[in-house]
Amino acid sequence: MQARLYNQYNDSIRIIWRSNTQDDPYVDKTESLKIINNRIVLSEIPTEFHRVLINGYTEIDQRKPNSKKIPDVNDFIVNYSNGVIDFHPSQEGKTVVAVYKGRGMIQYPASRIWAHYPNPDVVMNLQEIIEISRQRVEEIIAATEQAVRAAENANIATEGANIAKDKAIQAAEAAASAANTAIDASKRADDSAKFANDAALTTRLIWLEPVPTYEDIFTTYPNPEIGSTTMVEETGSRYRYEGNGLWRQIDNYTRGSIPLSSPTTDGLMSKEDYSLTHNNLKYRTIAFLLPVITDSGIQKIYLPFDYEGTISSIKGICGTPAASERTTLYIEKISKDNFNGTSELWERILEGSIIFDINASHAFIPSLMNTEVHEGDVFRIVVDEFDPLQEGISITLQIEMK
Repeated sequence: MQARLYNQYNDSIRIIWRSNTQDDPYVDKTESLKIINNRIVLSEIPTEFHRVLINGYTEIDQRKPNSKKIPDVNDFIVNYSNGVIDFHPSQEGKTVVAVYKGRGMIQYPASRIWAHYPNPDVVMNLQEIIEISRQRVEEIIAATEQAVRAAENANIATEGANIAKDKAIQAAEAAASAANTAIDASKRADDSAKFANDAALTTRLIWLEPVPTYEDIFTTYPNPEIGSTTMVEETGSRYRYEGNGLWRQIDNYTRGSIPLSSPTTDGLMSKEDYSLTHNNLKYRTIAFLLPVITDSGIQKIYLPFDYEGTISSIKGICGTPAASERTTLYIEKISKDNFNGTSELWERILEGSIIFDINASHAFIPSLMNTEVHEGDVFRIVVDEFDPLQEGISITLQIEMK
């Protein structure tokens, strides 16, 4: 990593960047963070090229025109200049896992870290507090030396002794004030150390060997540390130990941070492919093709259907229309158990006959009355009357799958 110092005003900011080379690559980061004040702060600056992935949420790309500036419930917005990620207010208090590639960090000097001191109405930076404490310690040393000299010359003049006494009292008061300041600084340091330790515990991941089932976690790892992480092979889910006997699921290895597809959201496939595949599998078609009709009655074409469904529509067309008389026919179906070549249990599916009028390429289709289709049902066509000059008749049934 390369460090750059920006010290135009003798107040350096330390910026550490990775060069993304073979010797200094961007590093993979996986951090479990709690949403506080609608945001989380990554430990490093993420690369904008690789993006940030959070399971169960979708990033709003701010590079796109007219992109939303305030995230919805399942959205988040990444500031790639400082590693801050904003969420919807309803997500406050939730813990999320962010996956990204880190390219470095920015370290600020003490002069840019602010605190309310000595009371909430006064704002000072940490460097100023340090300088004040150092100055008061020097004053204590000087006052103490002066008090010693005054005590040594006390027999010279009572007035001098009184002055030395007053200065000693002032020095004692200054010492007490400095001691109180040191105590306050020590307490703040303890609080900061505890906060840093708590923050480290929330992001720590200690990878353990996978276990077959969720129940095996408790027997295989009876005394885990906070941050212990394992995967359940049965489901692909990964769990992190949060303390107090709680193993919390943080993601699923089979999907990672990429959600499943839906009609409105890209995921493991695009939403366009999802809709296309879903719609194509929703319907099946049965087609009767009659190049020519040579005789009325039952046509020797039997078509089985191997699924459960509902007839949604029927269409009829022809290549050469009837010229001298119209053609009428109807469709029948029978269950697979009753289909034996001689059964009379055939039933019509339309309220009337399909009619091809003279010079008509499209048939009149009456209303459906028997739409339920069961697995193995067989269909056939029966012709009432026909024009032998009519050719290329096609009857199609569209069946919606259950």
